[in-house]
Amino acid sequence: MDLIEAIALAEKLYNIVRTSITTREDAAKDLGYAGLTGASAKALADLVHYGLLERSGKGGIRLTQRTVNILWGEPEEKRQAISEAAVYPTLFSDLQEQFPEVMPSENQLKGFLHRRGFADVAIPYVMKSYTGTRRLAEEETESKSHGIPPGQGAETAAPTETKVNDMTDATTLKRHKPTLAPLQPDSGGAGAINQVTMNIQGDKVFLSGLLDMKGLDALEKKIAALRTLLDINHETVDAGAGNAEQENEV
Repeated sequence: MDLIEAIALAEKLYNIVRTSITTREDAAKDLGYAGLTGASAKALADLVHYGLLERSGKGGIRLTQRTVNILWGEPEEKRQAISEAAVYPTLFSDLQEQFPEVMPSENQLKGFLHRRGFADVAIPYVMKSYTGTRRLAEEETESKSHGIPPGQGAETAAPTETKVNDMTDATTLKRHKPTLAPLQPDSGGAGAINQVTMNIQGDKVFLSGLLDMKGLDALEKKIAALRTLLDINHETVDAGAGNAEQENEV
């Protein structure tokens, strides 16, 4: 999911709950899902991915001030919030540092992600998410330098941007955990290498796949990022038992 789609999702939730504390299950339903499923859990994780959603209290979540600034802030506040959200994921921050002046080419992006250990099947999804996010940030910067009136930033760009609905990035906050690349269903049968099936069920996750050493290294990074998503759900389930700070082991 790129930042444009994440902002639209956050706005939908904001229109219902504002910045009040809610639960993950209630938030999932407010976003139109039947409940807390794998798809809705990934959608909420995408909001955390950009710093639009945060944990609050025992098992609670709420939209952040960054979300408010993007939706309702003054033009400069909005630009600043979008710029911060665009590089909030550790991977995107590293890409910005590596390519500070212009958008990297397709080959540059592929090479960067390969060196980071991303599986071939995951790279196209990560690339679409990153390029859509960076374009939005650059458009906001250009609107400032060219004096484009307020209201022609993220909302204007949204209809023309490519949306990635299957991004399964379950990352944690910047600087705390590595970015989680999407785990794609195994479509190649038992012989398919480094293709992992992931099914999130509440505070548990089922993983299956055939991996070589490269795939194992990549999976370790994904599991590290997945811990935060499962930890949030674990706190929700065990709030009455007083285990809000306990991490769920994968």
